[in-house]
Amino acid sequence: MGSWKLDFATGISIWSEESLRIYGISLEENNQTFETWLSFVHPEDLGFVLKKIEGSQLSLKGYSFHHRIIRKNGVIRHLYSEAKFEFDTNGKPTGMYGIAHDVTDLKLTEELLITSDQRYKNLLGNMNDGFIVYDTTGKVIFANKAFLQIFNLTEDDIKNFVIEDYIAPEYHKMLSERHNRRISGEKVPDILEYEGFKKGGERIWLGVRVSPVIENKIIIGTQSVVHDITDRKRAFEEIKVLNATLEEKVKERTAELMESNRELETFNYSASHDLRAPLSVMKGFAEILLKKNANSLDEEGKKYLEFISDNAKRMSHLIDDLLKLSHLNRETLVKTAVNLNEMVAQVLEEVKLSYENISFEVYLSDLKTASGDSGLLKQVWINLISNSVKYSAKKAKPVIEIGLSVREGEAVYYVKDNGAGFDMKNINNLFIPFKRLHSMSEFEGTGVGLSLVHRIITRHGGKIWADAKVDEGATFYFTLPESGMKGESITLPAIQKHQFQGIPQRGDSKQLHILLADDDIDDCNFFSKALQALPISSNLTTVRDGERLMKYLDENSEQLPDVLFLDINMPRKSGFECLSEIKENIKLKDIPVVMFSTSYPQHMTYARDMMSLLSKIGASDCIRKPSDFEQLKQVIHNALIKVTEKGAIN
Repeated sequence: MGSWKLDFATGISIWSEESLRIYGISLEENNQTFETWLSFVHPEDLGFVLKKIEGSQLSLKGYSFHHRIIRKNGVIRHLYSEAKFEFDTNGKPTGMYGIAHDVTDLKLTEELLITSDQRYKNLLGNMNDGFIVYDTTGKVIFANKAFLQIFNLTEDDIKNFVIEDYIAPEYHKMLSERHNRRISGEKVPDILEYEGFKKGGERIWLGVRVSPVIENKIIIGTQSVVHDITDRKRAFEEIKVLNATLEEKVKERTAELMESNRELETFNYSASHDLRAPLSVMKGFAEILLKKNANSLDEEGKKYLEFISDNAKRMSHLIDDLLKLSHLNRETLVKTAVNLNEMVAQVLEEVKLSYENISFEVYLSDLKTASGDSGLLKQVWINLISNSVKYSAKKAKPVIEIGLSVREGEAVYYVKDNGAGFDMKNINNLFIPFKRLHSMSEFEGTGVGLSLVHRIITRHGGKIWADAKVDEGATFYFTLPESGMKGESITLPAIQKHQFQGIPQRGDSKQLHILLADDDIDDCNFFSKALQALPISSNLTTVRDGERLMKYLDENSEQLPDVLFLDINMPRKSGFECLSEIKENIKLKDIPVVMFSTSYPQHMTYARDMMSLLSKIGASDCIRKPSDFEQLKQVIHNALIKVTEKGAIN
């Protein structure tokens, strides 16, 4: 802060060294006058400054104001100036003294805050949901376009908006009581549904989520997200009416279907058994003829008998599969704890015996223990692993991978091969009995095996799906809800190969460039160690605040990161603002951005809203940073897999 003193008698003004520095004047020039001082004042501020000084001369009370100056080198600075008069013993003014405070940095910060606030308001203004903010007296502070559209209001209407005018009278008392309790700090239900009116009187149903606005631990108002749920309410009432009339029909139809299914299962089981006998006779006599009359048969006769025998054998396998399907529908599940590692090891030995002529490589990770029917789960592994071996047999080096991954806290088992694969256009036929995706001339089979797997997994309450490419292989995934792993902290199994499909692995020449934006140095080190523990080849760059992040991306626009992990709570420029700028920038918008924070919202509804909003802006994922090392490894792993599946990492 600089100071100065002006003698009215001489007109000379003496400035302190700090004042000279502020104005960009050397020590040798410390002999300024009022006129030379005025020459520094910004032309746009000169009239205002002179008016302030003239007013102070009339009142002799001094002055204080903000203004700009222009240094000799053209640099503009923002100052706060304050001055007072000096008087002699007769009360006559003899001079003035004052201070000059350079507030340029403060002014620029204020402008940045205004810009940030405006950007936030623009974001809320473009939301599809209605959004309104009140102060503690009920006065509207802000309302977005969607809110105005819900009530058919204009900008002028909102200036005098009183919520009671647009709410059905029977809800007034309840809403007023809840508002007062919420403002006083009491926790009250935040999700409401009530009837209201549009401007003009049309009745509508509203779904409202209300929360307090808190600043420095003080409640300064409330904010509401508002939906027009009229169509949903009407549909619900219609459904209630339909349910009343359909319930009996559903019961009747269900009983008919159950009886029909029982009859069908009985027929299927009986027919399968009845077909076994004639097939055995056909197959047996054909083999006897081949053995006893081989010398008297010509080649064509032998061919016909072999054809009969092979097809009888195929029909026998088909009947066996039909019996398994029929038996499965009637069989009661007996669930126990199943050691999947032991089970799969046993299945692999059995499969190797069935395919002795095929040499295949197996990669197996820790499958842990699951809950299920041991016999049926073994059938699942037999069918999936046998299929992988069968459809990879024509490859020079068949590779089978059996493992466990974790998606959103749920254990997902998979069997992967590098075989024939299939066209995903036919995925809907995959688990339908007898709907084969390959011809018998290519691969033998009855077309029932995957149907059996699907039914077993479904009966366990799980899901099964597949992904494949022609000539590149197929992967079958399935879940077992009662595996004992859902909701637990799961350590990522140490898989030898293929876990990070599409991501450079350790030892590869190509590296995955990961950019981490986080202001906490401990969190950065923690993240780096967790990343190093994963079997991927990566290069990590860190930045510590939002402005540095945007500067880094601007300076490295030709070599952008493969994925950005961005902390929501960043200094100087929030992660929220950075995400918005990145997705609005044509050069940066394709960067996959994973948003994360340690201070995640505790209220799940608000958390989902925030995740939804970040997703709309363009975030690839939104996660909470765990404090546990193994959990952090899992979180990074899941995020990389997710952006890879979206095709964001090339």
